[in-house]
Amino acid sequence: MKKILLVMCLAVSMILLVNQGKAQLAAGSYAKDISMTDYLGTAYDLYTYTNAGKPVIVDVSAVWCGPCWAYHTSGALESYYGSYGPTGDNSSMVFWIEGDQNPVACLQGTGCSTQGDWTSGTTFPMFLTVAPNTAQVVTDYSIAYFPTIYLICPDRKVTEAGQQTAANLHTAALGCPALSTNTLDAAVWKAAKPIGSYCTTSVTPEFTLQNYGTSALTSCSIVVKLDGATQSTTPWTGSLAQYEIASVTIPAVTGIADGTHTMTFEIQSPNGGTDQNTANNTITNTFSVFSNGANVTVQTKTDNYPSENYWEIKDGSTVIATEGPYAAGQTTYNSSVCLEKDHCYTLWLYDTYGDGMSYGGVSGSIKVIYNGVTVATLLGGSSWTTSTSAPFCTTTGIDEIESLSSFNVYPNPFSNTTNVEFSLTQPEKISIDVYNLLGEKVTSVAEATYGIGSHTATINADNLSQGVYYMTAIIGGQKLTQKLSVVK
Repeated sequence: MKKILLVMCLAVSMILLVNQGKAQLAAGSYAKDISMTDYLGTAYDLYTYTNAGKPVIVDVSAVWCGPCWAYHTSGALESYYGSYGPTGDNSSMVFWIEGDQNPVACLQGTGCSTQGDWTSGTTFPMFLTVAPNTAQVVTDYSIAYFPTIYLICPDRKVTEAGQQTAANLHTAALGCPALSTNTLDAAVWKAAKPIGSYCTTSVTPEFTLQNYGTSALTSCSIVVKLDGATQSTTPWTGSLAQYEIASVTIPAVTGIADGTHTMTFEIQSPNGGTDQNTANNTITNTFSVFSNGANVTVQTKTDNYPSENYWEIKDGSTVIATEGPYAAGQTTYNSSVCLEKDHCYTLWLYDTYGDGMSYGGVSGSIKVIYNGVTVATLLGGSSWTTSTSAPFCTTTGIDEIESLSSFNVYPNPFSNTTNVEFSLTQPEKISIDVYNLLGEKVTSVAEATYGIGSHTATINADNLSQGVYYMTAIIGGQKLTQKLSVVK
């Protein structure tokens, strides 16, 4: 994670401060246990405190990090610990973790490029990610920049707190739900599938079950509804202590029609009894089915710092699909995404650190592949810092339109006009529309019927600003889409 020398700490500080817009873990993620020994040799365990109903503030920093040092020396965390930690009212806890695998000498202000003696005047526990500990916490909590400061509630939900004052941290901690005192209380943690869109009429639902009750949860039933109609009732058995979770896969739901749908999960009969809190028993996801959709592959090659990168596919401003951050560096990830056929989207690639998915001579990349053809590519490198994008379309090929023997747009890019040249083997009614990347129609060619032979339609760019657009041609009821570039 340490990417530049201390002499560049000002630049590091600016980068780290401006790149905290995206949480490392999504708000509401499940907190994995943290069992570590502090630099003085005392063992601690996160769940010991959350199981006792105490929120925990986790600060993951690095000894060389300027903003980490500024926050540390502000005294906010020390003040919070003094008021609400074991030496205060004992309602909360603080874990401070050096996340860049530096030794104890660095923590104490000597032996490396450290900001100072982090232990001086510090009373809360401080952990290193070297022996006897490991750096597993950095992976488990998707640490992409320092400092990352999380609030972990007793129900093991994680939110990113950020560099807040002691008072603000306390206000956030007070928002954590109190320990449940219900004996039987089964809850839906989240529904992982279905979500997004599918190029099939069959989906296999997956969701995560959590035990909120004080008694071990050993059984329950899960009812699945599609658009309000019950599809299945699936028994679950196992053993979950309070706040533990389990992933559950439900039998596939088949024969789903094209369009947008809802799928509802409802938990019933925990341990064969009556749930004492039904407010957390149900969750509903919205998803879409395109049985004749475009199944694309998003191929991501990570650089040395995969936890800094994620991508989104957007339809205008709406996020259709997303993935990341990643766990393994210099690794290829392939993800299948179902999109609407003959439609245009924008691929976005983000780097939370701000170095353009490239460091130390290793650059990452991402591409969208449709029908064996790469339709969008983004490369890591010095041409961008925090984000970059590329438009692409899931275009029908001319060989899929029986009456169309040729189709060409020329010139492209263009500044004033471009010609849509096409040849027909039978008469067809044709309409041509041009849209911006927000999906708004900006110009069109009037619908007309064209006979057998070659034809040319003209698109005028007089009222278009420089940028990327996409054109759709409806030919005999079938849609053909192509990207246009206007240069002025």
